[in-house]
Amino acid sequence: MTQLLPHLLLHSELGTSSSAMVLRSAGYVVTKVIDTDSALRIAQSAHVDGVIVELPVFRALSFIRQIRGSAHSDVALLAISRVPETIQRLIDVPVLDAGAVEDDLISTVDILLATRERCGSAYQNSRDALPA
Repeated sequence: MTQLLPHLLLHSELGTSSSAMVLRSAGYVVTKVIDTDSALRIAQSAHVDGVIVELPVFRALSFIRQIRGSAHSDVALLAISRVPETIQRLIDVPVLDAGAVEDDLISTVDILLATRERCGSAYQNSRDALPA
């Protein structure tokens, strides 16, 4: 099957995620995973264009470090946090304030993925899947 829409992995806690709803309503394919081991495995899949981390600070930092230490470390990453300054101070990753999800999530993800595409990494598998 040809992948025409960006596929995002959302690693968050149990429960309803407004981020997942916003992304899906914008047309993104979103896989929400609460288990860290499963999220790490899925994040390394070639069909995943980006990973969004919506976890408490220390769990988010640990997960992001594990992703960056993996073989598929070029995947686009975005953290969503109620305390974005803390995450930004401790690790170099784009962070969106949890209070800005409704207004800024789609444009932030669009820019993040477009930047990865321009650099030639995040959408390579999607482009390769398109028919000539």
